[in-house]
Parts: sequence; structure tokens; C-alpha cells
Amino acid sequence: MRRRRFFLPDLARTDGLQLTGEERHHAVDVLRLAVGAQIELFDDNGRTAIAEIVAIDAQTVKLVLLGAVSSSSQPRVQLHLAVAAPKQKRADWLVEKCAELGVASLRFIETERSIVKVRDHRVDRLQQKATEAAKQSGALPVLRILPLISLRSFLDEQPADAVRFFGATEIEARPILPWLASQQNATIAEATCLIGPEGGWSENELSVLSECATPVRCHANTLRIETAAIAVATLWHGFHHGQAAG
Repeated sequence: MRRRRFFLPDLARTDGLQLTGEERHHAVDVLRLAVGAQIELFDDNGRTAIAEIVAIDAQTVKLVLLGAVSSSSQPRVQLHLAVAAPKQKRADWLVEKCAELGVASLRFIETERSIVKVRDHRVDRLQQKATEAAKQSGALPVLRILPLISLRSFLDEQPADAVRFFGATEIEARPILPWLASQQNATIAEATCLIGPEGGWSENELSVLSECATPVRCHANTLRIETAAIAVATLWHGFHHGQAAG
């Protein structure tokens, strides 16, 4: 039977391992795990370990490791997403699916036509959702949720040789499937896809983006932010991971 998974921030420190807070509540009050149960632990950095519950009290579940801590291999080519934020329920769904699909990071960007702004406290809540999705799906490492930043600042902080592509419906754009196929033999470790607001990029933003990123289109229809992001993440995984695994 598959072991239940629980999150600890850092498995590099193995002394005094214990579950607290929501993780303790889930183990004891929801799953009714008892002393002697074996569980799987994972952390933010892709480490995993098997542990056994050795004691339970009102605040903690004490654990002992049953073997060495192992590190999962990083995805062959990591995908980062930078998106205009959708409204809260749609943002929740977006984070959950990006975490399940193995996206490395999700950055919210503020554009000229953005309506929703993601405040710092929402970033913390969305990071928790990403962790929960990783727990359920087995995805490692955990999707990182990064705070809101303006489009210009985001582009300025990127290295000059970064591989970037962006969803575009306003200008001529390459179909995403041929573009992804053209990147398969490129020696890149990561790439970033930018997805704009549902009102579209402004003319100024299109001009700036066209100088540093490739415009692509993943569907003939105009997609919602979260639909476009999930489509890109799914296609990316199929090209860079699914085929390698097969």
C-alpha cells in the first residue's frame, strides 16, 4: 500500500524530526495514523525519506528515519511561468495544477491591463496549496510561488541569455508545438513562459516582449490565463520529460 506523504521544510536536518500543526492534524485526526505507521516525508528541495511514527502527543508526532534521505533528480529542463494573476478561486486552481504538472516556479506579474493583484499574504496561502498538491501528486520539488512584480522589473532581473516565450494573440506568433520541437535539442536547463491578462498585452508590452522572447500560440481560440498556463505546462512536460521517459 502506498505510504502517506507529509511535508517538512528541510530534511537536511534529521535530528528530532516531528510533524506539527496541519501536518500533525492530518496524520492523527484525519488519517488516524498510530505509533508504528510508516510514512513518506518530502521537503522543499526535492528530498524524500521513509519514517516511522514513534510517539504522538497533543502537539507533535515524533518520527524516526528508517533509512537515508534521498534527493530526487531535477527535471531535465525546468519550466517557469510568469502570469498575470487571475481571480482567487482560479488562482487556487492554477497553483494546484502547476504543482501537479511539475512547474518549477510561478511568478505573478503586474501588467498595464492587470485587474487582480496578489498580495504577500496570498502568496503564503498559495504556497501552502502548492505543497498540498505536491503531497497528493508526488511532484518534486515543490512548486515555488513568487510574489507580484511588474513586467518590466521581471524582465530586468532575468539574465540576458534566458530562454523566454510568451503567449500572443495580438501579433503573428509561432504555433507552440513546432516551437517546442525546435527546442528539444537545445542545451538549455530552464525556460520561462509569460502569459498576459485576459485583456491582452498592451502595444508597449508587446514591443518590449518581442525584443527578448518568442511569441507563441497554443490554440486558435483566446484562452483564459489558467487554461493557457496548464496547456503550456502539459505540452512542455510531454516534450521534455514524457518523451525522455518513453
